[in-house]
Amino acid sequence: MNILDKIEGYIKKENMIDQGDGIVIALSGGADSVALFLCLNELKEKHGLKLVAAHVNHMIRGDEADRDEAYVINLGKIYGIPVEVLKKDVPAFAMEKSMTEEEAGRYIRYEFFREIKKRYGYDKIAVAHHMDDLAETVIFNMVRGSGIKGLVGILPVRDDVIRPLLCVDKEEIKEFLDKEKVNYCIDKTNFDTDYSRNRIRNVIIPELLKINPKAVLHIGRIGNSLREINESFEKEADKYEFLSEEGKRSIKSSDIKKLDKNVRYEIYLRMIESLVHKRKDITSSHLDGVDRLVLKEETGKCIDIPYNILVRNSYGKLIMSVDKEKYADEDKDRNKIHSTDISSHFKVEIIDADKELIDSIITKKIPEERSVKMIDFDKIKGGIGFRYPKEGDTMVIDSRGSTKKISRIFIDGKIDREERKVWPLVVDSKNVIWVSGLRLSPAFHIDKDTKKICKITYYPVIPDRKE
Repeated sequence: MNILDKIEGYIKKENMIDQGDGIVIALSGGADSVALFLCLNELKEKHGLKLVAAHVNHMIRGDEADRDEAYVINLGKIYGIPVEVLKKDVPAFAMEKSMTEEEAGRYIRYEFFREIKKRYGYDKIAVAHHMDDLAETVIFNMVRGSGIKGLVGILPVRDDVIRPLLCVDKEEIKEFLDKEKVNYCIDKTNFDTDYSRNRIRNVIIPELLKINPKAVLHIGRIGNSLREINESFEKEADKYEFLSEEGKRSIKSSDIKKLDKNVRYEIYLRMIESLVHKRKDITSSHLDGVDRLVLKEETGKCIDIPYNILVRNSYGKLIMSVDKEKYADEDKDRNKIHSTDISSHFKVEIIDADKELIDSIITKKIPEERSVKMIDFDKIKGGIGFRYPKEGDTMVIDSRGSTKKISRIFIDGKIDREERKVWPLVVDSKNVIWVSGLRLSPAFHIDKDTKKICKITYYPVIPDRKE
């Protein structure tokens, strides 16, 4: 079977292309992208394809980069396919965005490819990853400690990106180009073994091929087998939803702790990706740490994982939040913002007490409400106020004057750590009167000597808690 038939069969098997598709070809000028360009050009008439090539000059290799740019423009002219070019100073962009040059280059390329796709009204982006790239990725992720998803390697189709060459290896590509008598550009940086992937490509894989000439093929097959297994885990994970709030994701541990471990790990990865839009630096050891929080359900336990994510267990919930220091600062800002208008969440009424009303309150004939409290007005010292909790706050909890820390009241009430910071308190000049919606101090209870009643109604800032 020739390479073109092999690639066409793979495209059909993976449902990569529909009749009449418009495709943006990522064309660097190297052997792989030139082979992709030629193959899609060969399939153009048969499948009614519309093609445009896109090239990014990264401005890293000076004259060589300019040579590559001129080469792809000329290649497009020879085959009658338009070529769009972007010249971008990747090192400067990487420095500006605190990225590696590799990350910056990839970001710029895909942004450009999608801009061309949108401008032309096309459907897909074709990139030239082949079987050796798949093997490199599997080995690289294995060494980094990735789970099954990382060992899948490179997907043939992901969103609008297709990879028609994943079914062929580097040698097949070179043989194809030699047979077609087509030259291509050589990027000398691909031979620099200071880069991890280049060491795998130029040192490790050649050694594996000495052991077995089909090593790359076998690694690719392992990746494909794991892909099928991983897809089953993903389908199961689709059944479970996590709660999304600004800067935070959460799910009940009881909902997922009995699932297969790999399904749980896929859910964790989705929560992470939902928060920070990436997951590549998350290894199996990180997921193991998250999993221990779910299985043990120890309230207050927390771990840090990449991307400044704090993961914690809080009363049976797995909670992930971004950048705990940043959010702590934001909590301070929230207090500044809301401390002036927190009173808008309360209504205070002063009522003259009569014997019938007093008796009804003392004997609890008036139903107790979580959001409404009636207290003895004369027991308030220095006026009534509203604020958020402070370190060391306490409340009188019985007739003997015993006190309890507000932090302990929150723990007893199963209030999440983050919610405690913005939980309104009703206070006077010396005491906490009411942890709103949660607990009232008996020091302010109405008794038979009460002359005036202070009725306080709370309109919750945060949802009322039933548990």
